[in-house]
Amino acid sequence: MSSASTPLHFPIPQEVVGAAETIRGSNRVLLDRDATEGAFKALPLSEYRSIHLAVHGVANAEFPDRAALVLGSSPASGEDGLLQVREIRDLPLRAELVTLSACDTGTGKLLGQEGIASLERAFLLAGSKAVIASLWPADDTFTIALMKRMYQHLADGADKGAALRQAKLDLLKEFGEQALPMYWAGFVLILDAVAIGDPTIAAVERILSDINDRLQEFKSWFHNAWYLATAGTSAEQ
Repeated sequence: MSSASTPLHFPIPQEVVGAAETIRGSNRVLLDRDATEGAFKALPLSEYRSIHLAVHGVANAEFPDRAALVLGSSPASGEDGLLQVREIRDLPLRAELVTLSACDTGTGKLLGQEGIASLERAFLLAGSKAVIASLWPADDTFTIALMKRMYQHLADGADKGAALRQAKLDLLKEFGEQALPMYWAGFVLILDAVAIGDPTIAAVERILSDINDRLQEFKSWFHNAWYLATAGTSAEQ
């Protein structure tokens, strides 16, 4: 099993098996009773480039850190089966993509300039470079179809955004009027701007660096001016 290219999947059988079949390379799949919180945390998560979690999601706008993905409980390890935001942030992730195929994984409480405190944000903070999350409750049937097609496009070489977009277009083409936007439009791709080298972030960093340089120049000028002023006062006395 190649750790650098091994995707990890969780646990709604039809969706997970379908997704795993379309991804090239070896897969580590946990289903049903094996898909516990303890089993998930025990895996070498930093070695997986792709993680797919097909579970139930519980958002919590009042207490954002309590939002959770629902896995199986692990009494022996003391895990209650709720993988909460406060736990997700501490996971050692380096995945290129984490797919949260669950309800409301991209929603939460707005925390001013920090953004929305959601399950998706927790995975980005944990080290994931990109996360696919939902903005409202997901439909099982169309979600399975969407994910299978998205992974097929990824396997064919499309980038993450293009693969998700094309999968949505596929649903419209195949199911016509039955493919209402409420069934598939809620899934969005969120990227870690720092991890992907967003030019906006780079520009901000350059501006901050320039401001810092100017502050240092001002401190030097102020120190010299203060020294000359105090020296002049001493001479007059």
